[in-house]
Amino acid sequence: MEQVVSALHALYAPSDPDTRKQADDWLTSFQHTPAAWQVSDALLSQADSPLQFLFFAAQTIRTKVQFEFDELSADDCMNLRDSLLHHIDRFGAPEHQPIHMMLAIGLADLAIQMDHMWPNAIETAFQRFGQNPDTFPTFLEIIRMLPEENQNLKLVTDSFKRESCSQRLQNATPEVLQFLLNLPDLPSPRAQTRRKALECFLSWIKFTNVPASHIAQNPLIPQCFEHVAHWDDLSETATDTIVEVLRTCSMDICAYQPVIQVVLSHLGLLRSKFEMQLSQNTNAEDLDSLRQLCRIFVEVGECLVPLVLTQSTDTEVASILQVILKCTDLPSREISSIPLEFWHRLADEVCRHPETDVKIDQFQGVYIELLSASIHQCAMSAAQDPFMADDEVLAYRQRMLGLVEDIGLPTSKSNDPWPSTY
Repeated sequence: MEQVVSALHALYAPSDPDTRKQADDWLTSFQHTPAAWQVSDALLSQADSPLQFLFFAAQTIRTKVQFEFDELSADDCMNLRDSLLHHIDRFGAPEHQPIHMMLAIGLADLAIQMDHMWPNAIETAFQRFGQNPDTFPTFLEIIRMLPEENQNLKLVTDSFKRESCSQRLQNATPEVLQFLLNLPDLPSPRAQTRRKALECFLSWIKFTNVPASHIAQNPLIPQCFEHVAHWDDLSETATDTIVEVLRTCSMDICAYQPVIQVVLSHLGLLRSKFEMQLSQNTNAEDLDSLRQLCRIFVEVGECLVPLVLTQSTDTEVASILQVILKCTDLPSREISSIPLEFWHRLADEVCRHPETDVKIDQFQGVYIELLSASIHQCAMSAAQDPFMADDEVLAYRQRMLGLVEDIGLPTSKSNDPWPSTY
């Protein structure tokens, strides 16, 4: 213990680089010794230790559970489980979040590694942390990590344990989703609960097929749209959640129709935000906001391709296509690249549709606008030398060329070719 503390002081103190490197090498080597279990546990018990020391201890335990679990006996496993449950309860404050997360990952990995020795890990979390709003953040962190770590291929465990854990998680899905559904909208002092609830919900919808009713009724979905529209610190997680929900819906549009209706009912809020962003001088933050909005509208388009084909003249469908068109013509190559796969897929679907000629007629106006946007994106100013363009620019222009070739659909016999200006 004294050696570890001394090495940590040397690592984080303003000492010379050689001393810090020696300390780092020694600590890295120490983490792979059996003594690291007990020393890290003891270090976590000293709450007055510097945060870097506590983080090192939590990280060490997580790493050893992931890679060196076979060093523990059955009794050691039980003691470690009880110790981690005690520690994580003490490190729930915002300033301890990195430590809190490491301990949650360690507990999730331990539940997978222990398997039949701890078959009721989720029930333990519910009983210990899921009854009091003050401990909800801890409960949500643990529950979020369980499906994520079950799919973490870096965790050194066997396929039997993964499958066994997966089955337990599937069985607990209704209870977890019901908890999220009933989670109250807590006031600002517990804002971290809202963040962790959103992250937990995202983790579970990635892991399993969540029933449409649990998504459509979940108050987290409208909140996600609010976060994106207001561009707050949860907007990125909210965007990821909306995109994942839409991907789930795309697997069975009929079954998830209630969810799609909820999404469509909130799109107007994001469309207003998008138009407002376009009307302003865009800076780095505005581009980040536009990127999130573009991701959502493109995913809506991807999900609703069958609806787009059959209702291309519908006002709602047309407005979605217009937003995606504007995204394609934004000055940021990162953002304008996001819709390209959608346009490829739509062109493919139009061509494969039995009444191709009719569909071409309906989409001709859209594709003329798309062609114009593609030409605009590829254009270079007179001051630029196209032969000096870097690989990134050339790759981008090549993708645009592929899009132009894809949307250069032959017109139906009743129509003229594309306007000669193109």
